[in-house]
Amino acid sequence: MVVELNVDVIPVWDDNYVFAVRLPESVWIIDPADFSTVDGYLKSKDLTPTTILNTHHHFDHVGGNEDFKKAYDLEIWANVNDKARIPGHTKAVTPGQSYLLDGVNIEVIDVPGHTIGHIAYFLPDHKILFAGDTLFSLGCGRLFEGTPAQMLSSLSLLKSLPSETMVYAAHEYTLANGKFAETVEPENQDLRLYLQQCQDMRALGQPTIPFNLGHQELCNPFLRTSVDRVQEFAGPLHCEIQVFGAIRRAKDSF
Repeated sequence: MVVELNVDVIPVWDDNYVFAVRLPESVWIIDPADFSTVDGYLKSKDLTPTTILNTHHHFDHVGGNEDFKKAYDLEIWANVNDKARIPGHTKAVTPGQSYLLDGVNIEVIDVPGHTIGHIAYFLPDHKILFAGDTLFSLGCGRLFEGTPAQMLSSLSLLKSLPSETMVYAAHEYTLANGKFAETVEPENQDLRLYLQQCQDMRALGQPTIPFNLGHQELCNPFLRTSVDRVQEFAGPLHCEIQVFGAIRRAKDSF
């Protein structure tokens, strides 16, 4: 029997999202950037956090760890290969392994690129992915520590998940990403329609997160490095790694 759960999207600061996963008798927090904002939200809903799942070490993902640890008796997950950079961690998890938490199956996926120790959490029974800063709507994370080859491999791994997977990414970058994506594929009708839908959502104050993984393969240039038009944008390059690197560099300076 699949455990019922709901995911709340909590806006933090200018464009961060923290996620509260509500289960019958527990509450997980994904990447608690800021203690006061997230704790205020939890208290307003009469929720008590039981577990924190961190995707990577950047402050806008782990900034609330220590305060949550002081305020609550909870467990804090971190990549075993990067635990030294995750404040307050109490449980080291291994990429490539599956874990059972509160009756829910969680697959820990190794996705280096944005950082070397970045991981994602996939809930196969619910078709939910917490992607951190690896995959965004119409974009992907900057390469602060990893290489184009690593990030392309990480994105390919995420692309292999079921197409119906709903992706919870940690930033509201969709419209900015969309402007760049239009320069890569100006005639992509799927991109144009999706971007209009997202513009309408933002005009109403709604988040564009979560988003459907399968649809991203139709309009996210970083998942389309094998497509002729995307390769043409990248220039006379010979492999997908080079194409990806060229597109990532173009986005960095866009």
